[in-house]
Amino acid sequence: MGQKYSQMDWNWTWNNVCKVAEDYKIQLKSIMVLWEPPNSNQWKINTDGSFCANADKAGIGGVVRKRNGQMVMAFSAPVHFLTNNYSEVLVLLSTLFAILWCCDHNCQDLILELDSLLVVNMIRGKYNTPWRLKEGVTLIQQKVQHHGIKIKYCYSEGNEVADALAKHAATLTQQAIFLNETEMPAEARNAMSMDRRQIPNFRIRPKKHSGWIFDPP
Repeated sequence: MGQKYSQMDWNWTWNNVCKVAEDYKIQLKSIMVLWEPPNSNQWKINTDGSFCANADKAGIGGVVRKRNGQMVMAFSAPVHFLTNNYSEVLVLLSTLFAILWCCDHNCQDLILELDSLLVVNMIRGKYNTPWRLKEGVTLIQQKVQHHGIKIKYCYSEGNEVADALAKHAATLTQQAIFLNETEMPAEARNAMSMDRRQIPNFRIRPKKHSGWIFDPP
């Protein structure tokens, strides 16, 4: 194997460049992701949104769980279709739905966990909120402050139950609230079982690098 270069030689022919591009292999990194259960006196909320552009359907979903992974409440609700530019709206709608339910049922010591870092930072006040999201974010911030709700960011691989519930919502014509785990869709039950048993998911992404590394032709 010859010496590796991080940049091309201008003397190479076009065939050389094509050969390098064809042989280039992306390096991947894998991160083990687990759903983190709350402390013994806490309840955790996980929410998500989903849209299907081809079917013009969208939905929101979420779950409230105790430390042992036992479900307190889960929901799936269809919403008016929004383009993917409004994905943050879906996350906010699902988050607001879950928080309001918990507040109405006197749930205390809550943790809100989302896989949208943008939404998390908007709720924390670190990012300027677009006007179309201002009302929803402000209402969530008020509930968070009043009830002392903790906000956390997680990878999407640690939010599989909420994701399954949101996708299921896109198949419904009206909202569904689940108070028994057996009533939930199979995909959500399976994901919840994995979380309870602390079976990990794996987040696989290409490694970042400052330039191309390859063998010259």
